[in-house]
Amino acid sequence: MNDLFRNILITVILVAIVALIGLGIWKMLVKYAKEHHTMDENTSTDEETEGAVSDVSMIDFGTCVAMIEE
Repeated sequence: MNDLFRNILITVILVAIVALIGLGIWKMLVKYAKEHHTMDENTSTDEETEGAVSDVSMIDFGTCVAMIEE
């Protein structure tokens, strides 16, 4: 019975540590998004995007985060 409580306690502590690390990373991404969020970076003409491969970048993620936070 003592081992069960010890295992539960260790699991709770590990989950809390992972949650705090995840929260820290999320806060850093939100801060990055707010610093680099401008509408000019997200608008482009057809000439700029013609033949270009579309990919998701940190600016796109930052824009989404900034919109969610507002």
